Amino acid sequence: MKPRLFHLISIIFIVIMSSCSQKRETKDQFAKYALNTLTSDKEANDIYIMPVDSILTQDTTLLKWFRNISKDSTDLADYKNRQKEEINEWRKKAIDLNINKSTVEYLRSEIDTVETWYSKRKDLTVYFLIDKKEHFFKLLDVDSLNRKWTIILPTIQTMG
Repeated sequence: MKPRLFHLISIIFIVIMSSCSQKRETKDQFAKYALNTLTSDKEANDIYIMPVDSILTQDTTLLKWFRNISKDSTDLADYKNRQKEEINEWRKKAIDLNINKSTVEYLRSEIDTVETWYSKRKDLTVYFLIDKKEHFFKLLDVDSLNRKWTIILPTIQTMG
C-alpha cells in the first residue's frame, strides 16, 4: 500500500510542478501566456485558478472556496462553464478583429488595484499590437499564488 501511495504522490507532484513551469511567475509572463493561450486553438481554462491550486496559497478565503467547490460537482461544473463562456466571448471578439490572420505582438501589461468597501482586487490589462495597431484586454481579479499568476474568477473583459 505504501509504495502505491508514494507513486501517487510522486505523480501528483510532477504534474503540479510541470503545470507551474509554464512561465507565469511575473505579471508580464502571465500576460504573454494568457495572450498566446487565448489567441491559439488550445484549451484556455488553465489560466484560471482551480481547486488543485490550493497547495499554492495560504489565502483562507480561497482555501474555503476550494473546499466548497470541491464538495459540490455542480458548483465546479458551473465555474468551468463560466470560464468557457468568458473564453468564447473573448475569441468571438478576436475573430471580429481578425487576430487569427494577423500578426499579434505582446507590448506590456499593467496592474490596476480596484478597491470597494467590501473587497480589493487586482486587474491585469494586457496591451498588444495587431498589425501595428494597439489593442488591449483585461483579466479581472488576478493574483499571484506561489510563483504562478492566475485569474481568480472567470472575468475577461474583451478587447478595446
